[in-house]
Amino acid sequence: MIVKDETTKLGRGVLGACVLLVGIAIGFLAKPETWRQERPPAAAARLEPGRGSRLSVPTEPPMKRGETIPPEPGNGLATLYVNLAPRAAARLQAARDRAHARGQILQEPDDRVKALVRVGEQTVAARVRIKGDFLDHLRGDKWSLRIELKDAKLFGMSRLSIQSPATRGYLWEWLIMAAARRDGLLAPRSLFVNVVVNNNPTGIYYLEEHFSKELLESQGRREGPIVRYVEDTYWTEFFQHRNHQGGTMGPKSVEPSQQVIAAEVSAFGEKRLAQSESLARQLGQALAQLRLIQDRKASQPEIAADELVRAERAIRSAGRSIDSVLDTRSAADMHALMCLFRCNHALVWPNRRFYHNPITGRLEPIVFDTLAGTPSANRDPIGMSTWTVREFLKNPAYYNRLFERLGELAAPEYLEALFDELEPDLTRYARLLRDEGFHVPQTDSEVIKNQLYDQQVFLRELLRPMDGVNFDCRLMSNEPIDGRPTGMLEVEAWATTRVPVAVSGFRFGNDRFVSAARSLARTNPPTSRRYRNRSAVVLPNDGRHVVFRFPIDDRLAGLRDVRAIKQALRSGSEKDVSVKLSLQAEYRYIGNEAERIEKLSIRRFGKSWDDEGGRPASPTLGEALARHAFLRHDAGGNVLTARTGDWDVDGDLAMPEGYALQIGPGVTLRFEADAALVTSGALLFEGTSDMPIVLEPQPGVRSWAGVVVLEAAARSLW
Repeated sequence: MIVKDETTKLGRGVLGACVLLVGIAIGFLAKPETWRQERPPAAAARLEPGRGSRLSVPTEPPMKRGETIPPEPGNGLATLYVNLAPRAAARLQAARDRAHARGQILQEPDDRVKALVRVGEQTVAARVRIKGDFLDHLRGDKWSLRIELKDAKLFGMSRLSIQSPATRGYLWEWLIMAAARRDGLLAPRSLFVNVVVNNNPTGIYYLEEHFSKELLESQGRREGPIVRYVEDTYWTEFFQHRNHQGGTMGPKSVEPSQQVIAAEVSAFGEKRLAQSESLARQLGQALAQLRLIQDRKASQPEIAADELVRAERAIRSAGRSIDSVLDTRSAADMHALMCLFRCNHALVWPNRRFYHNPITGRLEPIVFDTLAGTPSANRDPIGMSTWTVREFLKNPAYYNRLFERLGELAAPEYLEALFDELEPDLTRYARLLRDEGFHVPQTDSEVIKNQLYDQQVFLRELLRPMDGVNFDCRLMSNEPIDGRPTGMLEVEAWATTRVPVAVSGFRFGNDRFVSAARSLARTNPPTSRRYRNRSAVVLPNDGRHVVFRFPIDDRLAGLRDVRAIKQALRSGSEKDVSVKLSLQAEYRYIGNEAERIEKLSIRRFGKSWDDEGGRPASPTLGEALARHAFLRHDAGGNVLTARTGDWDVDGDLAMPEGYALQIGPGVTLRFEADAALVTSGALLFEGTSDMPIVLEPQPGVRSWAGVVVLEAAARSLW
């Protein structure tokens, strides 16, 4: 930090004269003509944009109070001045050259150099280093720099980064960060600024806040740890394998290093956090929670091992699920926003950053490094198949909130309100970037808007499937009470797509409504009970069936309907399989508030395999031959053959386990009611037009149960 100069005018004059005389003497002794030849010419101090590969080395000391600085460009943007001493500039140049030799940017301990940074009238001391992973951060003279201020703030930030707008999608990253903060998600503050390095203007940069307590406080959060999975191993092994030529290291050799299971966990500013007892406890809990998501155990030397182990054991012993350590609502909201902007890069594990909120005790995601402006090939939320996405989607609260938020983002008014608020800055930034020579679609505000509108249309279609749920309704017979028949209506429901369906309830002909939660059958697996949402039941998104049941009484149906139901229950006839009772299901898709109604067909549930205990048991070979005289077995093979002729089948025609059934021309098999042909082997049927194979019900029987082939080892051929 620059302090006030108390030197008197006279003192300054005498001192200046002395310095001048000493300088002349040194210059004479040092042979100035030789000295001038070794010094870089002023014209070489800065190369042309897009061609430069050397940092501008200053010919003067770092800026001091009263020094004349280049005027600001006058484009309305703030200007950030960075001044580096020659030695500091040389170290940055060496780091740049090393990165180009390696093909990547790898940080080393002595890469940070001292600098003075000025904005307006404020000048502060700072530490500066090159930032980034790939060489796009070192193109031309627009090098990406991380700036850490000492005991001061600029733009309300103590840690910030500057980089070419090209490395952040030009306008896209700024836009998505603004949208995230507008939606209440944690995201770094960002803006565009002019940058001058050692008095050399280098054009417009994208300035982005780095992870610090100021980021949290600016968005209404208390100070707490910001944690991450450390991706150093990922990048080191990735580039080592990519650059390795002719060796024995193959993709499978380095594959584990690319998985989150190989990563360490850490926090930003751990040394500072460890100095506070309360923050140190939060740090231990945050790292343990991050490991719980990662699902592995490892030691972390940066903090006390007993504190970390204690926090981790407490979480695991409590059997806490992921929604007890993760703020699933904000995580799902971030996922939805990335889907609207088609940015799955922010969802991959090396880019995940989490804030441990001390109020909720949960990890809250921070939007970071989205690669906005480079649309993902996967446009839908499930298609964004990253490790964290797959893990989080297993949680119903996260899954359902994701689709609920997608519905809000897909509404036309969302983008209309966003652009109304950001339009002035969006238009201004677009003009300034194009004036600087960035003539790409990512700097055209109309192109950006159209891409987002197009994704909204896709999401709206995704959230309203034409036939996203199916129902099966049947009337079940119960044991008679006092000689009177009783019954139960049973409804099965299942989702047919991955779009979650919330069943509100069922409405009967007398307009009585029964909520889905009240009618949820006790026989459902325990996991299906997790999908309750107030009085509605959200169906599992993996197609599993959920059963609802209603006892038949006067409260659910009118008197006429009850009489018809009881008459159907008394009837033993298989002919009347439908029941005339008005029943409709009411449901909606999460993410689409429109209520939907489906009228249900009710079938009487009569004799079936379910009543008899399920699938008929497979007979032995001897039992099958004894029961069905038309079957024969040729020794040495697992094939049964039907004899030519017309045959009545006694009960089910069940094949021995693993035996195929072969039927040739001129065979007719006649089945009893409810009987079936059941086999776990192939069916090899080969008839002719003159002598076909016929499978039919016996005389006087309307229908038979049909053919079932289960788990056959070979294909059937008819």
